[in-house]
Amino acid sequence: MWTKNKKGFTLAELLIIVAIIAVLVAISIPIFSSQLEKSRKAVDLANVRSAKAAAAAEYMNTDMTESRTYYYDAATGTVMNLQAARGNIKGYGKSHHPFAQDKDGASGRPNTGKASGVVAVTIKADGTQSAEWEFQGWVEVNADNVNDYVVKNEDGTYSLQFKPGRLSYVNIKDGAILKSVKDKNKITSIVFGKNNLFQNEDNPLNNGDTNKGILFERDDKTPLRDYTNLEKIDFSGITIGQIDLLNLSKYGVTKLKEVVLPDQDGLKFYIEGNWYYLDDNNKKVSLKNGNNSRVDTTSNSALKGKTIYRVP
Repeated sequence: MWTKNKKGFTLAELLIIVAIIAVLVAISIPIFSSQLEKSRKAVDLANVRSAKAAAAAEYMNTDMTESRTYYYDAATGTVMNLQAARGNIKGYGKSHHPFAQDKDGASGRPNTGKASGVVAVTIKADGTQSAEWEFQGWVEVNADNVNDYVVKNEDGTYSLQFKPGRLSYVNIKDGAILKSVKDKNKITSIVFGKNNLFQNEDNPLNNGDTNKGILFERDDKTPLRDYTNLEKIDFSGITIGQIDLLNLSKYGVTKLKEVVLPDQDGLKFYIEGNWYYLDDNNKKVSLKNGNNSRVDTTSNSALKGKTIYRVP
């Protein structure tokens, strides 16, 4: 008696099919992601072009004869000043890679974490334009994006620059985020810009903590460990809750020779080596205290905002 053949796939055949599907998916995902990113960047580039055109029109209509920066609202196609922009523009920007001025016509990163981008267009008196993405909202600095703040200098060295803006206090307050920077040995300077949330007056996140501002600890807890070519730290834009710059040479930081102090009272710390600052008459005032140097902005208000230098 004839019977119908009910034979199906063997286990081996099913495994082969699953493997083929997995390979196809693995190949297609990067392609899809790449095309999606290209699409996002195309939209952002279109907004940059529109921003430049709107800014140029506004510049000519107001008969301006000096440099001016305009902030573009993509929703309305209009430009406005910074104060009005931060109050009214919700922001936009979808691409995830930094823009290069020479290639994209704008510099900066359209979107980082929870922040939205706003195109800022500067027109000079000679008619030349430059565009960059102005961050709006809180920029959450974390291990994934901290390297976006590494900038290559003209001399080929690198700086870690937290430019003026509203950087999140939460993730940078203990300085630990500096440990996530790649190629620390390439960094020659670290700069903290002004108007950030970790300034006392702008920081609603202290929750009664009396140690406001960034904390820098010593020895194996120092966030500056392995910055072997670090020459300068600029703290002028932030508030320091605690700082300890002793024993840095033990962890490879031997070239530090310039520190810009924050303009605040109550800053006390010791720094390895002999240091000095220049008074109002441009005379050197030693900070030597024993084998190291001491900074105290409470007992010496002249130090607030000053730059201190290591004795060669």
